[in-house]
Amino acid sequence: MTNKRVLKSIAQGAGITFIAFICTYILAFFYRILVARSLGPNDYGTLMLAVAVLGFGRSISLIGLHSGVKRYIGFYLGTKEAARVKGTIISSLKLVMPFSIIISGILFISAEWIALNIFHSHALVPILRIFTLIIPLNALVELLKAIFLSFNNTVYPSVLGVIGEKFLTLIFSVIAIAIGSNLYGISVAYMAAYLITVAIGFVILETKVYSIIRNKIVPKYRYNELLLFSLPLFLTGIFTLALSWGDTFLLGIFMNEKIVGIYNVAFPLSYSLLMIPKSLDAVYYPISATLFAQKKIKQLSDTFNTMARWVFALMWPLFLIMIFFSQQIIFTLFGQEYVTGWKVLIIVSVGIFIYSIVGPVETMLQTFNKTRFIFIMYSSIVIINVLMNLYLIPILGMEGAAISTSFLWSAVGIIEMIRVRKLLPIRYELKYYAKYVISGMIALLAVFALGKMISNISGIVLLIICGLLFGILYLGLLILMGAFAKEDLMIMSAIERRLGLDLTFIKRIIRRFQG
Repeated sequence: MTNKRVLKSIAQGAGITFIAFICTYILAFFYRILVARSLGPNDYGTLMLAVAVLGFGRSISLIGLHSGVKRYIGFYLGTKEAARVKGTIISSLKLVMPFSIIISGILFISAEWIALNIFHSHALVPILRIFTLIIPLNALVELLKAIFLSFNNTVYPSVLGVIGEKFLTLIFSVIAIAIGSNLYGISVAYMAAYLITVAIGFVILETKVYSIIRNKIVPKYRYNELLLFSLPLFLTGIFTLALSWGDTFLLGIFMNEKIVGIYNVAFPLSYSLLMIPKSLDAVYYPISATLFAQKKIKQLSDTFNTMARWVFALMWPLFLIMIFFSQQIIFTLFGQEYVTGWKVLIIVSVGIFIYSIVGPVETMLQTFNKTRFIFIMYSSIVIINVLMNLYLIPILGMEGAAISTSFLWSAVGIIEMIRVRKLLPIRYELKYYAKYVISGMIALLAVFALGKMISNISGIVLLIICGLLFGILYLGLLILMGAFAKEDLMIMSAIERRLGLDLTFIKRIIRRFQG
């Protein structure tokens, strides 16, 4: 596979995944807006505590296997070992299903003790029991998505994520609210969506991706190999989840459900920045595993450098919007009750931005099988995070939690980047990064000027107008400043053929100003 073909494959797959991320993000946001406005900060905070427990239960149930299958299926596809491919799929399912049921049972039995003794909330008890029952379903969905991605298929994981999880959850929640259901009814709607999603996932696996039943190849099971690779990543996943949800838990312990609700409006807004690097990483991981198996290190390096640049170019305008329009975004989407979370939005966005723009460093560490390093790093980071939260939350409240989270995400990105540089020759093409920064700042100033002139327009309309203007100006300035490399034109041609579009005029303009 040549470098040109690799980049085209990444672009086509990432295009699908990016669209899926956007759809997932939009549906998740409609869900959050609907539920947050319907329940209010107190009940919304209770729901988010239950979702956090679900996240921890799912991560424990997966024991890192969703990362392991992506690595080993991609590797065995590269080495053409069909029996090991089938064995890896079956082994992962046989490990996850019983373990997730055990974890679900333990948490179900302990739900009352957790709700009353840790979070001091009677309202949380029935909600927590419902969400513990979702754990096996959630774990299977995540594993199935990883299996699909291992075959370099981005459509079916998108189907599960967009249609299965988010769309069905939104629709069932709308129905629950329409018939007058409370927090309990919304929680049951959440579980119903996952039941249907799991059924869809197994049908897709058997009929569209890889038939376990009809495929007569005798599998070579990979229990030990999968576990040895995945267990450090399992602990890493727990630590990553602790970075994502640990502050929610501690806010629930030290503060109250209202603070948790406000925090969990601002915090996910910051995390929306991750949709860009995650969409690229999801496609790049199995490809990087294949290139590594074929010892094509030069191509690994080249594609890494290109992806790092793409991430920065796409994230920079979104980051600026998050920073300079934080209060307007929260007020317009969620209402006045949640606006006090605007500082959280800014603080966490800074950390996520720094973590992301160093490139797909964690994917590369997993490709080189440096899971032990990842484990040691995350274990240290999470300990520091807990200590920082314990100190800062009682003093600064949700802003203290945001400072701790932002600092730790920044540290993870920088530490991983330093380690990857010892494994792979990587470079950041600073002339392009400078053009991205300048274009974004000029576009931002223009939007500020426009916003002052049309400030009498309603909030949501004003945000849409300013967002569209910002995007158009940013793209135009990138073209004028010659901020597109030859790889970008190549990818544009691939998209052109893939979607049947005619981008000749745009490509001609880009070539005219290309640096």
